[in-house]
Amino acid sequence: MRISSLTLASVLALVAGPVLAADLPMHETAPAPIAVVAPAQTWTGAYLGALLGYTWANASLNTDLGGVDLDGDGVDGGVFAGYNYQMGNFVVGAEVDARYSDTHASEAGLSLRQGWNGTIRGRVGYAMDRVMLFGTGGFAATELRAKFNGDKENVGDYGWTVGGGVEAMVTDHILARVEYRYTDYAKQDVTVSGVRGHGDADTNSVLAGIAYKF
Repeated sequence: MRISSLTLASVLALVAGPVLAADLPMHETAPAPIAVVAPAQTWTGAYLGALLGYTWANASLNTDLGGVDLDGDGVDGGVFAGYNYQMGNFVVGAEVDARYSDTHASEAGLSLRQGWNGTIRGRVGYAMDRVMLFGTGGFAATELRAKFNGDKENVGDYGWTVGGGVEAMVTDHILARVEYRYTDYAKQDVTVSGVRGHGDADTNSVLAGIAYKF
């Protein structure tokens, strides 16, 4: 009987063990949180914007009757578009702009006014996260309007431009900039009121712009 009692107790223990274990609460280990890494800001992409600024001009007109130096200034503004490509901290790109300038000067009955003008330029920049320092340079063209003794003549001129500035990525899609440009136009033959001569002009411009990056 003693052996039978021990055997019965062992059987009951074996049966009850799994049943009691099934009633115990199970604790599952929570998965480790996944770190979300914000995407790095990039200057790569196309953009379109508008700019406004001020231009100071130095011009001269030399004729058989003598020479005239003209210094003038005026408001300058327009639109621009371009594309940037970022490689590490360096940014390269191309940009075009079309502007209208009210820069004008007059002396000794002669007046000279700049009208439509534009540039095609390359850009090279160094980006520090959302701020970029850049240099720019390229081809420039302009419309010049000369007036003397009531007669007028419009001529086209071309030259080169160089400058630089700072640009900020205000948001992922909004860019803001301030820049300086120096532009030198080629000598151009002009005939106004029967007087023939050749003119030369260069400009200094300070421009502020805002653009949408696609």
